[in-house]
Amino acid sequence: SGVMRPDLIMQAHHSGWATLFNMGRLIPCLESIATGESLYDATAHREHSSLYGGHDPQVCAHAFSAIALCLRGSPDQASVHIEWAIDFAKKLGHPGSLAHALDFAATFDRMCDMPKRCLDRADVLKVCGEENVFTDFEIRGHAYHGWALARLGNREEGLEDLRKSILAQRETGTSEDLPFFLEMLAEVYGLMGQPEDGLMAIDEALQYAHTNQAEFWLSATKRRQALLMVQSDANRVSDAIACLREASSVASEQQAQLLELQATLDLARLLKKTGKIADALSVIEPIYDEMTEGFDLPVMVESREFIAGCG
Repeated sequence: SGVMRPDLIMQAHHSGWATLFNMGRLIPCLESIATGESLYDATAHREHSSLYGGHDPQVCAHAFSAIALCLRGSPDQASVHIEWAIDFAKKLGHPGSLAHALDFAATFDRMCDMPKRCLDRADVLKVCGEENVFTDFEIRGHAYHGWALARLGNREEGLEDLRKSILAQRETGTSEDLPFFLEMLAEVYGLMGQPEDGLMAIDEALQYAHTNQAEFWLSATKRRQALLMVQSDANRVSDAIACLREASSVASEQQAQLLELQATLDLARLLKKTGKIADALSVIEPIYDEMTEGFDLPVMVESREFIAGCG
């Protein structure tokens, strides 16, 4: 008929903001969310949770806003969005929307490097997935659970849980976020003193990310690669520094300030180890000074301590 339907335009944005985020285009993602959400009507579009993607589009809008804002360097604002998404999903009484929100909450916690909080979210996500026969969400819950367990000291059990989750993702064809989970696996291998296995996981993550344009976690993956390089061979400091510069550059291009700070902090640490204290400060201070919130995050605390220790 040629008539523009707001509901379908909204759903076009619903698809669009997910695609933009996965490509690492954070600002266009947030712009698409704002446009799509302006067309949302909770009453008129209630059935959309069953028709498109298995979840409510406004829950999805706030969930994606949370992780995009987190990477942009606004974790406090992100936290508000993720809690809103969970609360709204509960009010809707729609299990698929709640599982979606809980999944993103665990993602947010992992991005912020908060394993205890991530462990709690993962447990809730696993139960939600099991009770509602959402196999994919139950599987993802095990991935977050495994990473968090390993980070909190239970490394063998955590590694096993994470490995099983990644295998199940492959078997069920739900591996769209494989680079994200492979980087988590690589980190755990590093904790286990197995950097070579971690580097193998990173190689696969990078190949998948480039082939499928799943690049939102590319900076973090390159950062992990650098850390494992040095752990595997102490003589590879120069290679690791180059890798961290690349990670920082990727984050800067994506305007992902949180990831840029994480990469730059590790870069500054290696520069300091090579005796280049002035260079270390020159890279870390400008990035840290750009941050306006999230001052209790581990990377923020560690950056402040590092800068003070160079004085």
